[in-house]
Amino acid sequence: FGGNEAVIFNGVATSQINAQITGTNGLTKFGPNQLTLTSSNPGLTGAFTVNQGTLALINPVSNSGTAVAGVTNSQDIVDYLSRFTEWRPYEHRVLAEVDGRAVPMPINRTTLNALYGLDLRTDAEAADFLASRAESVEEIRTSEDVVISQVGRDLYEKFFRGYTRKQWGLDPSELDKSVTSRVPTRTNTDDRYFNDSFQAMPAEGYTRMFERMLDHPNIDLLLGVDYRDVRDAYPHDRLVFTGPIDEYFDFRYGALPYRSLNFKHETVETEWFQPVAVVNYPSEDVPYTRITEYKHLTGQTAARTSLTYEYPSAHGDPYYPIPR
Repeated sequence: FGGNEAVIFNGVATSQINAQITGTNGLTKFGPNQLTLTSSNPGLTGAFTVNQGTLALINPVSNSGTAVAGVTNSQDIVDYLSRFTEWRPYEHRVLAEVDGRAVPMPINRTTLNALYGLDLRTDAEAADFLASRAESVEEIRTSEDVVISQVGRDLYEKFFRGYTRKQWGLDPSELDKSVTSRVPTRTNTDDRYFNDSFQAMPAEGYTRMFERMLDHPNIDLLLGVDYRDVRDAYPHDRLVFTGPIDEYFDFRYGALPYRSLNFKHETVETEWFQPVAVVNYPSEDVPYTRITEYKHLTGQTAARTSLTYEYPSAHGDPYYPIPR
């Protein structure tokens, strides 16, 4: 980016700030009042940080209500965000319900020992076991190819095929390799979902942190408006739009395929429902993909607990573009 820039973030929340943008391609500087940030989805938020001209967006929180843990390897981001919040230590863990057992996900040595009745004690032993299961794939093109070539067909069937078919409405053999490539397989016993050096949750929640960040004379926040209605109010040379690309072009070539989610929220009369914040259900016999229990994320203490069941859908808000 360079010169006057405007960033439109999913349509409806506009912020006018002094900023730079950092990324893998380096640093680009902006002058005063030259960046516009908007969001069309009031339920989609993130940490928009401005620190001596640096803009960072970390860990979006979807309107599924599932807060994403604050994870980063950047001390600069930690130092800046710490101006707006105290932190509660939190390491995100996910279990998968497989063959009647709740086992760590991503797959690790503990997972393998539990499922197969093994006593693998070293990384090397776990790596050898996975290698013995892996199948040769001449060309890695699909999500199925990725998993089978790394861990074999049995683990693919147990963890990936059913979950992927529910989430995307397609078989992994019909999806691009990028879908499953991002899920690691570990040979150690680290059961954390992330391995970043900093892992925590804002002590008072994301809302309080965002409110303090937005409390700045150079930031205008506009909610409940379409970006098309406000884009001309903020002069710019270039516009960066991160909402659905088909919407940006007024669906001139028709709507692109997206997947959505339906949520069932429930409060149950028990202190704890599950041992970790998120439990995945890969089996196609179970209609939902996962259950989130929020007290693990927030650190709250209560006699009851709140849950959300996630049901993938072909209809609704466009959460996930289908990568075929």
